Amino acid sequence: MSSPGLLRRVVVPALVALAMVAVTAALLVGRARIEAQRELRTAEALAAGGKTDEAIVHARRAAEWYTPGDPHVSDAYQKLIALARMSESRGDPASALLAWRAVRHAVLSSRWAVIAYDGELAQANAAIARLAASSGAPASIGAPPADELQQSLADGLLRNVHPRTGWVLVMLLGFALLAGGAGYATQRGAGNQGYRWSLVRWPLLVAAAGAVAWALGIWFA
Repeated sequence: MSSPGLLRRVVVPALVALAMVAVTAALLVGRARIEAQRELRTAEALAAGGKTDEAIVHARRAAEWYTPGDPHVSDAYQKLIALARMSESRGDPASALLAWRAVRHAVLSSRWAVIAYDGELAQANAAIARLAASSGAPASIGAPPADELQQSLADGLLRNVHPRTGWVLVMLLGFALLAGGAGYATQRGAGNQGYRWSLVRWPLLVAAAGAVAWALGIWFA
């Protein structure tokens, strides 16, 4: 195969595919950041109007539109924490609990191989355990003390929080199979007589299996 032929049949299509992936990723990130900003503005307006519970819902949605490095997501978490503390200081533990649970839900819904806002999650877990333990009925005979109940609740909140190692490995293996299979198929199928699909059926199947494994790993990790 000549160098111009290699450039035309392999390199150029690969560059076009990479460009399409980059543009798609940029559009998705852009949409997520616009939505996070819009939800945060709505939350701030509702909070200013005294509609705390509605503000918590929109601030949680803003936090769930997670993209790495987006300042609006970080501001959304800070807004939720501020609303939780304000509600508790005003003697409204129900709204405070709603806000802390919103923090926890947003962190866990945006986790994948790592937990981006683990500090906020730790604060939420501790506050949820404390508020839940103190909101129950007076302890009956044989019931555990309040501090033991709080610790038990905190331990329960920590379960199944961290990414599952097995699924992280599945995700990494899937990406390797996807990249390797697609790359081999691109190189193997290109020839002087055009692209030969009969030579790349197995590499393409490997790439497809890798894509499925990668998606499952991201979903369940």
